[in-house]
Amino acid sequence: MEKLVELGITEEEIKSMLELNQNILEEPELNILIDILYLINCDERMIKNILISNPNYLSRTKEDVVGLINKLLELGLNDLNILFDSNPYLLDLDDFDIEDYKLEHHYSNEELANQLEGNPFIFSEV
Repeated sequence: MEKLVELGITEEEIKSMLELNQNILEEPELNILIDILYLINCDERMIKNILISNPNYLSRTKEDVVGLINKLLELGLNDLNILFDSNPYLLDLDDFDIEDYKLEHHYSNEELANQLEGNPFIFSEV
C-alpha cells in the first residue's frame, strides 16, 4: 500500500477502497497495475482518481489489463488515459467484453471507438 500513499491517497481513502475491495493485490503486483496507468500517459491526478473511484482495478491481473488496453488500441482509441479517467470502471472489462459488445451491436472498430469517446459509460448502461 506504500505506492498508494506515495500517490497522495489518504489513509481514510485507502480504508474506503479496502471496504469496496478486500482483494487488493499486494506489492509488487499493485505497483505493476499502477505502472500500466503511467505507461498509457495517466498523470498522478488521473491515477489517484482511477484508483479511488474503482478499487476493483487493483485486483485485476496484468494480463487482463494489457489485453483490455490492446483491444481498445485495436479499436483506434489513443487517449486511454482520458477515457479511463472519465470512466475508471472500464478497467473492469476484459478484451472479450469489448469484442462481444462490438459484435452484439454490429459495430465496426471505428464505430465502437466513436461510441466510447462520446459516451465512456456505454458499458455501464447495458
